[in-house]
Amino acid sequence: MEDLITRCKKGDKQAWGELYTQWSPYAYSIIQRYGISPGSVVDELQEAFIQVFLHLDKFDQKKGDFKWWLRKVVVNKCLMTIRANKSSATARVIDIDQAYDISSEEMSALDRMSADDLLAVINSIPEALRCVFNLYCIDGYKHTEIAELLDISEQNSRIRLSRAKKYLRETLATRKKFSQYGI
Repeated sequence: MEDLITRCKKGDKQAWGELYTQWSPYAYSIIQRYGISPGSVVDELQEAFIQVFLHLDKFDQKKGDFKWWLRKVVVNKCLMTIRANKSSATARVIDIDQAYDISSEEMSALDRMSADDLLAVINSIPEALRCVFNLYCIDGYKHTEIAELLDISEQNSRIRLSRAKKYLRETLATRKKFSQYGI
């Protein structure tokens, strides 16, 4: 990987193609999770890689893994797009006492789902909640980082995560209820 990055930094066009071919499926999966409309995912992917190409000189292999740097670039690009398209997608504030964790039974249901079904459930989470869910549960950001990225308070980040988990619980419970009828 180091050699590929070095070749890219030196302007090797074949290396750029290899980098894109190797890492675009990973970036594509991140973009899908952020609920970018299906017709815009490829455009978003291209724009994210333009950012990668423009700023690859800022990537320092000694400071970390390329995968995490790429994830950060792609997530930031998705968040910029969401902000640009933002209408009135704000989460309703709930009492923090209503926060619950996903039970082991619900986790078992998640384990049995196909990747496409899971992606569909995640993408059905309202946008303001889905961003926090993705950043925290999937991308591993802390609430302080999420608050800074989304320009919200840490408390609001925690509340949105709680709401997203609640939404997932309710969605999974509904799916389970209907699955017994073969629906």
